[in-house]
Amino acid sequence: MSPGADYAPETIVRAASLLMSAEAAFARKQGRAQFERIMSMPIMSPEDQDYVRSLFAEKLTGDVTLRLYTQSSSKLVVPGRPECPMCEVTQQLLEELVDLSDKLTLEVHDFYAERAAARAEGVEQIPALVLEGVNKGKVRFIGAPSGYEFATLLDDLIDLSTGTTSLEPASRDMLAALTEPVHIQVFVTPT
Repeated sequence: MSPGADYAPETIVRAASLLMSAEAAFARKQGRAQFERIMSMPIMSPEDQDYVRSLFAEKLTGDVTLRLYTQSSSKLVVPGRPECPMCEVTQQLLEELVDLSDKLTLEVHDFYAERAAARAEGVEQIPALVLEGVNKGKVRFIGAPSGYEFATLLDDLIDLSTGTTSLEPASRDMLAALTEPVHIQVFVTPT
């Protein structure tokens, strides 16, 4: 008699499913330990920190507030609440970034605990970053500002700090002619 011959097929399937769930939970736990070990290391290299620090010292003139909407780290999985795999990484990156200039301030908000504030800022997904400086308006990033988007973030911080942009005069004239608010979204995919 083969193992499991006395069990109904649905019982075998359920047992296999439970075993896979247990293995997945163990793998997640092992992954979490590795993730926490990696997160204890800086994201930006010392060379990159030096470069960004000198860039900020040269270019930032006014204060910029970075408001990060994220979720609190928890070992519990809340049913119906999606996990945010990039929230912790994004927060660590932004903490490292604001440490490079006294002109930058980071405010961290719990998306689920502060839903009304998030909605008021147009934030519906996390991680989300709202930037505000001397310029009129705000800039929102949805997702982690990594890869090429990190350079875009640095440019935006400089623009918001100085109150200027690198737009051509023709583009400025076209924007000045707008009579209604415009909502612009730019979508980026990893390459």
